[in-house]
Amino acid sequence: MAGAEAYGVLRALRSILTALALGVLAFEAVGVTLVARNRPFTAGDDTHVLVSVLVLVCLSAVPATIYGTRGLTNRLRPRARLEPDGSVPAPLLRGFRGLRVIQAAFTEGPALLGSVVYLLTAHWLGPVVGALGFARRLLLVPPSSAPSAFVRDLTGWIPDVRRGNA
Repeated sequence: MAGAEAYGVLRALRSILTALALGVLAFEAVGVTLVARNRPFTAGDDTHVLVSVLVLVCLSAVPATIYGTRGLTNRLRPRARLEPDGSVPAPLLRGFRGLRVIQAAFTEGPALLGSVVYLLTAHWLGPVVGALGFARRLLLVPPSSAPSAFVRDLTGWIPDVRRGNA
């Protein structure tokens, strides 16, 4: 795959991850505004149940992300080869994009749940989890060298992913 196509995959991935991050940020902003102007929607006595669920979801997202990332990487590794001209084949770039989207999806669930917990209980842990999820998704937005490093780790070769090569 030519470098221009690799750049297109990278640009699309950046757009997807940025949209996911901004969606959670907007939801969090609405929740904080609603709770600041009013009181929580259900100020029940058993708020610890919702907070416990939030903590469990956050803790379960970590091994799920690691397992999903390692599983997809291990599936790609045996077939990882560069094209004869040194460019990156399409399945490797799709695998790179898939790994980053999986990681973002496992981060988005707890972040949105944190916002919902804050709306329902006004517990301080809700916005903290939302902010951590937002920061994690911003860290997942790949730099220009990320596809090259990913392919190098899989194949042991340095690919040619310059933007205009054909």
